[in-house]
Amino acid sequence: MVTEPLPPHELRRLREVSRDEVHLAELIERRRAGEPLQYLEGTAQFGPLELVVDERVLIPRPETEELFERAARSVTDPRLILDLCTGSGALALALADHFPDAEVWATDLSQDALAVADLNRDRLGLVVNFGYGDLFDAVAMRLRGRIDLAVSNPPYVATVEMESLPLDVRREPNAALVAGERGTEIIERIGAEAAGWLAPWGAIGIEIGESQEHVAGVFTDIDAHVETDVNGRVRFVLGRSRIGDRAVEAIGAGEVIGVPTDTVYGIAVDPTDADAVATLFRLKQRAPDRPIGILLADVDQGRELVELPDWALELSEWHWPGALTLVARSREPIPAGVGDPHRQTLGVRVPEHRQLRQVLARTGPLAVTSANPSGGTDVVEDIAARTVFGDLVSVYVPGLCAHGAGSTVVDVTGSEPRILRQGPVVVDP
Repeated sequence: MVTEPLPPHELRRLREVSRDEVHLAELIERRRAGEPLQYLEGTAQFGPLELVVDERVLIPRPETEELFERAARSVTDPRLILDLCTGSGALALALADHFPDAEVWATDLSQDALAVADLNRDRLGLVVNFGYGDLFDAVAMRLRGRIDLAVSNPPYVATVEMESLPLDVRREPNAALVAGERGTEIIERIGAEAAGWLAPWGAIGIEIGESQEHVAGVFTDIDAHVETDVNGRVRFVLGRSRIGDRAVEAIGAGEVIGVPTDTVYGIAVDPTDADAVATLFRLKQRAPDRPIGILLADVDQGRELVELPDWALELSEWHWPGALTLVARSREPIPAGVGDPHRQTLGVRVPEHRQLRQVLARTGPLAVTSANPSGGTDVVEDIAARTVFGDLVSVYVPGLCAHGAGSTVVDVTGSEPRILRQGPVVVDP
């Protein structure tokens, strides 16, 4: 019997069905061999985002999504966010989506993982800065002391635990799962360094293993505590930097603190505390006839401290925060070395450094001078300042300074401005 040949369109349909069947059979076989379903599908959902995932990255899990939600609730209007061990970019991208005005950075030691994160960033149209390197080594130094929120889903599986994991989990990148013999090695490293990168009251959130409750104790200068997930299992360390509170406490006790400014790193005291001012001069090895400037959190602090005529208030509201120092009459008697004791004037300024203003808002005005002996070389970050003064300074607020030009100094004690030193700000006399 002769069989009529099939029409061309029927042949094409049969070939397509055959290819689909073969592909389905391949997927079934790969799944039976332990390949994760998300790798087969090529995507995974993370909160509102659909992410590309493959064998180069850890698959985002509901627990990590819960970390994102808790971390997002822990801050208000963060300006700077950091995600360590970013993998597919899940946490960084979700936070960038949730806080569109924030500058978001993310790091990973795997170039393969960063390639996937980069793909997800481009697909989602979000702005995240990715850095290749080992934890904080991949973070730009200019971010030191400025991070409002840090998050991480680091490797936290112990080497001996690997064989007990489900087959599909063991198919994920080993380096994204296993931290070492204890399983806490990466968490410990993050805990030791994080406070130096966080803003004075910055927040942190880390995912941990359910038997790792003790790791809250490895977070230096951070009030850290453990929380459970929705299933009641230990899963997160959440905390906030203590350095801001320690700085406030030190100022209240008449001690010297180190602070970053918008020019150089400085040492600071309460300008109304004569003993603290004297200590500052001894540390500085500076003659008391050279006045120290006063830094303020805002114009309102200036109004309480000095007399500002209306036209000077207009200047301050226009140029503060910024590189403008106003020399004005003090409302109260001032200790020797702060301002001009003969004219009873103070030089006051609101700095551009946001984290310093956060500290000033809680301490009140501070007398600040550069963190080096008189005539010595300026230092621009807390690590270098510590080598100069050591334990003589009670608290070092972390930060890298821009080493900008000195401010414009204007005398406002008369009926019109008198320029004492020309700087970046131009004021018409």
